[in-house]
Amino acid sequence: MGATTEKILTLARDNGLLQKDIAVATGLSESAVSRLLNGETKRDLSLPEVESILRVLRERTGRRRGLTLNDLVGSSKAA
Repeated sequence: MGATTEKILTLARDNGLLQKDIAVATGLSESAVSRLLNGETKRDLSLPEVESILRVLRERTGRRRGLTLNDLVGSSKAA
């Protein structure tokens, strides 16, 4: 699993997002999310999936700043 996927999943867990929340946000099945969370797959989240999780995190935490794609992958890769 790539660093971006690990970071976004850690942020999600740290902010109380449940497996179901991540599945709804990304359109993935709960079993696929479970495999990601448990490190049972090498699949990385796609950019739209990461952005969907960030959107839910922003809504949940009320943070409009500090949870950006640039924070996860670095500005040179996100641009």
